Amino acid sequence: MQSCINVLILIGILCSLLGVGAQNSAAGKPGEAIARSFLLGQRYYQQHFGKMARIDWLPDNFGHISQMPQILQQAGCDYFYFHRCKPFLGIFWWEGADGSKALCYDNDGYNGIIWLEQEINSFTN
Repeated sequence: MQSCINVLILIGILCSLLGVGAQNSAAGKPGEAIARSFLLGQRYYQQHFGKMARIDWLPDNFGHISQMPQILQQAGCDYFYFHRCKPFLGIFWWEGADGSKALCYDNDGYNGIIWLEQEINSFTN
């Protein structure tokens, strides 16, 4: 199964995501610990797929630090998906105190379907 996933990522059918390498809880963690998680996760992707993840995926964490957009940007992740502790539903820009931005998405429930075209239309209108 893993080799099949690796091939799909390498040929571009699946995107590489989860820049931190594993689900972590950002609540209460210092920024340095999160940055180190990104370093290890991105190193893994670079070694195994020849590229870095551009999407971070934290579907079941219990909070976010305010520096997350800055850490995402510095780790090479342009996009962020999460589920819990959401300020908005759908697609939105999360801007950090330093001006760094990440395009974020969150949905309203577990096991939900993401209707990408509908979400993009609601974001652009």
